[in-house]
Amino acid sequence: MAVEPVTRKKYQPKPKTSPATGTAAGLKEIQGKVVVSEEYHETPPQVKVKIQLKADELDKAYTAIDERLSGYGRYFQRGGQLVVVLDVPAIDIVRGPLTQPTVRGLTVDGLRAALADKVTFTKFDKRLKDFKPCGLDRETAGAYLSEARKCGLPVLRGLITAPTIRPDGSILQRPGHDPETGLFLAGGKFSPVLDTPTREDAEKALTAILAPLAGFPFVDDPDKAAAVAAVLTVIARPCLSVVPMFAITARTMATGKTLLAWLIAFVGAGRNNWASASYTTDAEELAKSVLSLALAGETIQCFDNIDRPFKSGKLCDWITNPEIGGRILGQSKTSTIPNLVTFLATGNNLTLAGDLTTRALRIAMDAGVEHPEERAFEVDLRQWVPANRGRLVAAGLNILRAYHLAGKPKPQGWSEFGRFEAWSDLVRGAVVWLGMDDPLVTKDSLAELDPVTESLGEVLTAWHECFGNESKTAAEAIKQGSAQLQEAIDNAINSPQGVKPKTLGKWLKSYEGRIVDGLKISSKRYQGIKFWKVEG
Repeated sequence: MAVEPVTRKKYQPKPKTSPATGTAAGLKEIQGKVVVSEEYHETPPQVKVKIQLKADELDKAYTAIDERLSGYGRYFQRGGQLVVVLDVPAIDIVRGPLTQPTVRGLTVDGLRAALADKVTFTKFDKRLKDFKPCGLDRETAGAYLSEARKCGLPVLRGLITAPTIRPDGSILQRPGHDPETGLFLAGGKFSPVLDTPTREDAEKALTAILAPLAGFPFVDDPDKAAAVAAVLTVIARPCLSVVPMFAITARTMATGKTLLAWLIAFVGAGRNNWASASYTTDAEELAKSVLSLALAGETIQCFDNIDRPFKSGKLCDWITNPEIGGRILGQSKTSTIPNLVTFLATGNNLTLAGDLTTRALRIAMDAGVEHPEERAFEVDLRQWVPANRGRLVAAGLNILRAYHLAGKPKPQGWSEFGRFEAWSDLVRGAVVWLGMDDPLVTKDSLAELDPVTESLGEVLTAWHECFGNESKTAAEAIKQGSAQLQEAIDNAINSPQGVKPKTLGKWLKSYEGRIVDGLKISSKRYQGIKFWKVEG
């Protein structure tokens, strides 16, 4: 995986030996034993070094700072900024005191504090005609930070809290920075991943993944398959360029939408206080919210309890873009970083609108009772999932690695999922390979409920019934159209001032060529005037 080129001489730390992926007699051993992975520990240089600050040789001082910070394994460059990986103390109700890794931008004061006990800076004193100790002044520290894109620190692609599968099928499970992918794995407790898992191993691993999903009342088998795909997605996400969003919907409250979203997020991120993104129709505010969470290392963001048609052009862009960029919250700076985010959305009778329907999979549930909140799960998932996260991650990786080793076979009649080819090739393919329904089937149900598609279809049908194959200007359509067409146009555009020819023309242009129920709108110009026609 490519990383950003650097121009300043890059410090090369001593290479570390990568351990084998681990072996186990079978899934029973994996399920019955949680193995503590090698925890990441800093091994900083013990000797305090001297760095001379010469006005005409600051590049040498910057390189020396690079070497010193690189030796601590926590300082990186990302998105044009220098950042540090920190362990923030937290208290979990189930697990007690713990630390949660996060990524913070390195400030002038942060850099000076980080180097205070590691480096003795010296400047030439003309009076003494010799170098004398001095602190790192703010101007020099600021100049160093401004050189982030040219520094020699390792490139950080993202922060992860669980092992993952690399694009070549190998397993990334050594804590710390992985030069091959640019990912930093914060240490934790994980069961071993088999070196050469078979299909039988993968089937046993699927049983482990399905265990915590047993209490959720999925509407159809494809919905259950989509839930399994969501769990595998958050495990494989760090090395996939883009992945679809998962829309979790139910017919009534208290069916388990948020609980399922939490389960998926916990497997991927390992924390209870998951990132709940605030949905707003203000694209700029939405961008700031999502980017700030991504910059902090949040890899799963959920729009919870959406109570209106969910539509966002900006979110559509992020879902299908390998990078996330924009203005940093509270600053005048902009930043662009690799996109490692999996987006989730929940809501009662959740409806996606517009292009979002082509970028998401549905997970629908129906408890079939009047009071679903009175149902009881066989286990308390809020306690069971944190205690078994290591096993779930290992089971998911055994499935993905077994599928990779099997050559990633596809069934006859396999269709691609445009924009998400790599995800479809690995995650969706693995789910279908193990005999589950194709999760892609759920996408069609989202499109059927799309209010944009529905209103467009009503306009096209009414227009075709009214004018046939005749071409009409927008003004003629408004003036000569039937009552049914007028109502369809009003409902589709929903303008408080009423629909004007210019407004209708822009609306038609935005959907030109799109086929709904076998009909599409097309245009042509004649003597500078645009005419519209609906064709079957």
